[in-house]
Amino acid sequence: MKVYIRRTNVISPLGVTTEENLDRILTAERGVMPHPPGRIHPDHFHASLCPDELPGKNDLPADFSRYEQLIAASLLQLMGESSFSLAGSDTLFLFSSTKGNISNLEEIAQPADHSDAFSLAHSAQKIADFFNHPNTPQIISNACISGVAAILYGKRIIELGQYRHVVICGADLVSRFVYSGFHSFQALSPTTCKPFSADRDGINLGEAAASMLISADPPLAGEPAILIKGGAITNDANHISGPSRTGIPLARAIQRALEAADCTSSDIDFISAHGTATPYNDQMEAQAIHLAGLAGKPVHSLKGVYGHTLGAAGLVESSIGIQALQDNWVLPSIGYTRNPMEPELVITSHPDRMDQMRAFVKTASGFGGCNAALVFSKQY
Repeated sequence: MKVYIRRTNVISPLGVTTEENLDRILTAERGVMPHPPGRIHPDHFHASLCPDELPGKNDLPADFSRYEQLIAASLLQLMGESSFSLAGSDTLFLFSSTKGNISNLEEIAQPADHSDAFSLAHSAQKIADFFNHPNTPQIISNACISGVAAILYGKRIIELGQYRHVVICGADLVSRFVYSGFHSFQALSPTTCKPFSADRDGINLGEAAASMLISADPPLAGEPAILIKGGAITNDANHISGPSRTGIPLARAIQRALEAADCTSSDIDFISAHGTATPYNDQMEAQAIHLAGLAGKPVHSLKGVYGHTLGAAGLVESSIGIQALQDNWVLPSIGYTRNPMEPELVITSHPDRMDQMRAFVKTASGFGGCNAALVFSKQY
């Protein structure tokens, strides 16, 4: 069974639609910028933070947290742009996140008395109820592959015939809790991050929300036909926070995704990499791309644009990649310093228009050794 991407939405500091976000990436705009000392950290820091004003915010319930507002705003944009409703019984609502409302720890005096305030399931049900969704929403929370894993899970649910449509959403916030965690790992860059550069020195954190409608129904006349062709997940069981040094487990995920998609390396036009700009991740990912036979393909990371948006990253970056595939753009890896690492990849530093693209690979890796890959393709 074919599973189609019917519509995507990305809300970030760069815009409130996927198209707006892509346009600003093509002009090398960044969401990551320096921020003064304040609520999140007592020193200056670099991050990509969403504005408080969101589309449709005034129409949302007063008890929605900022996190829930961000997800609902993206869904409102998606529903409006696609003329689709979450109210159908043949639709599943998938909720992708790593930290959810963990920022409430900073605001609630007695957290033990408000356990629902931190529950992903509670947030998902609140949002589902707002959109009159009749089914129990499902949660995908698997570190930083959550968004990619949710897309793959949604594809499989449709192929099994359990639902005809799946709406996937994802978001995470930059909070004091999250910032402190990465700070304790010494994983944060003191400036803007430099993915796949030899002088990379850590990540920037970021906020964004994304939503995606996938369906067994083919697109309407005039709509692009983009398919989720294949995907795979592996785990390297290496370390609670450090990836495999060999890259073999991620390479296996890429190879299995290509096999599931019935694609070869010659069918792939670019790779949307995880590219966190940490020493270990980028080294591992470069090795994996070589082992998977894709070393000659253009590679970009969007972490220099959005920072690391945690559980939303795979959904945000897949959505941007889908729009780039549709419009035949090779995207720039903003932040790359043209100082190549080893093993060397073809890192794109500026946008390039191709005559006709066919497919791309999206990769992701996360704490606990999880790895994932998806293949998206145009229908020919």
